[in-house]
Amino acid sequence: MLQASNVNGPWRSYISTSTSTSKVLAWEAPSRETLLRKIDCAMKDGNVEEVLQSFSNYKKLHGLPEPRVLNSMIVSLSYMSSRRWLQRAFDMVLSVYQINRNLLNCGSLMRLALALARDQMPVPASMVLRVILESRKLPDVDMLSMSFLHMLKSQVGSYLATDVLIETCESFLDQVTDRREMKKLDPIKNNATLFNMVLESCVNFKCIIKAQKIMELMSLIGVVADVNTVVMASRVFEMVGQRDELIHMKRSIDSLTSLTFFQYYQHFYDSLLSLHFKSNDMDGAAKFLIDLHQQRKPGVFFCNGLHKQS
Repeated sequence: MLQASNVNGPWRSYISTSTSTSKVLAWEAPSRETLLRKIDCAMKDGNVEEVLQSFSNYKKLHGLPEPRVLNSMIVSLSYMSSRRWLQRAFDMVLSVYQINRNLLNCGSLMRLALALARDQMPVPASMVLRVILESRKLPDVDMLSMSFLHMLKSQVGSYLATDVLIETCESFLDQVTDRREMKKLDPIKNNATLFNMVLESCVNFKCIIKAQKIMELMSLIGVVADVNTVVMASRVFEMVGQRDELIHMKRSIDSLTSLTFFQYYQHFYDSLLSLHFKSNDMDGAAKFLIDLHQQRKPGVFFCNGLHKQS
C-alpha cells in the first residue's frame, strides 16, 4: 500500500509547476496578436460581427486594447448605417468609459455623437457629448453644430441639445480663471449660428427658461449677436412680456444699424409692437410707428405684417 506522502508528492510537484508556468503560457502572446489582427482585418472588410466578436474575446482574455484600436473601432462603427451597430458602438463606449475613460479619443467620440444624432438617437448622442465634456476638452464646434442640427428636429433632442450647450459653456467658463484665458472659448464664441439655432428651437418648443439661460451665457462668453440672434431674443422677450428689454434693444439697433438693414429686423419690430398692444400702450405704439416712418428711406420697405398690425 502506497503512503499518502508518496501519492501526493508527485502530484503536488506537478500542480505547483503547472501553476507557475500558467502565467506565461506559450500561446498567450500569439493569441493577443492574432485577435488584434482579426479586429483590424474585420474593420477593413466591414465585417462588424467579426469586429465585435474579436473585441469581446480580446477583452475577456487581455482586458481593453490600446487606444488606437478602440478609437478605430468607434470610428468604423460610426460609419455604419444600421441603428443596431450604432447602438453597439455606444454600448462599447460606455463599457470602456466605466473602466478607463482616458482610453477614449474626443475625435472618435465626436464622430459617433454625430452619427447617433443623424440617426435620430438624441439620448445616446447627448451622453457621448457629455463624455467628451468630462474630459475637459472643447468639442469640435463645427461637428457639434452638425450634431445639434439633427438633434433639434425633435422636442426631446431639443431639450438635450440645449442642456449640452449650457453644460459646455458653464464647464469652460469655470475653467477660465483669468480674462486672458477667455481666448480658449474663441471657437464657440465666434459661432453665433450654434446659439441661434438652439435659441430658435427653444422658442419653437416653448422652452423659454432654457432660452433665457442661453442668452445669459452668450453675454458671459461674449458671443457677437447677429440679426438672427436679435430676432430670436425678441421672440423670447415677447413670450415673457419683457417690453423694456425690447425698447432697450431698439435703441441699440437705431444707433448701430444702417437704415438699409431695417427690413431684416421685421420680426423684432413685430414683437415690440405686439407688446405695446398687449400692454394697452397706444401712445407707445403710435410713437414707435412714427419713429419708424421718420427713419424710413425710399427703397426700404417694411413687411406687410407690420403694416397690417399698425
